[in-house]
Amino acid sequence: MAQAQTDLKRYQGLLAQNSIARQQADDQEYLVEQYKGTVKVDQALVDAQALNIAYCHIVSPVTGRIGCAWSIRATTCDIDSSSIAVVTQMQPITVIFTVAEDYFPISCRNNSAGTALQVTAFDRANVKQLADRQSVGRR
Repeated sequence: MAQAQTDLKRYQGLLAQNSIARQQADDQEYLVEQYKGTVKVDQALVDAQALNIAYCHIVSPVTGRIGCAWSIRATTCDIDSSSIAVVTQMQPITVIFTVAEDYFPISCRNNSAGTALQVTAFDRANVKQLADRQSVGRR
């Protein structure tokens, strides 16, 4: 386009001197306008792709781990046909567990005294230790 604009200036100077035909200068002017239109179309394509990139970024409303499901939903665990993944919130997390009846009086006494209980969480197979924390709340 820059070259076409330079040629147009040259042709307009030559036209003013009657050194070239008016049609040649007009053709060059139309060529410059055509290139301007091409630049605008190209810029519109770049802007459209930038918009597509902005809308294709998926952000979860919660921090967690993503599973192999179909839904990204922060409020429920429902999976629907318009969803693409499930995010399991990991922090903060609540673990509810049972205490054997024999240990219940000790647990209640320690809880009343404000002593935190030591809690160790294992996987389903009871093999791999997942966490080891002091309990912080009363139930």
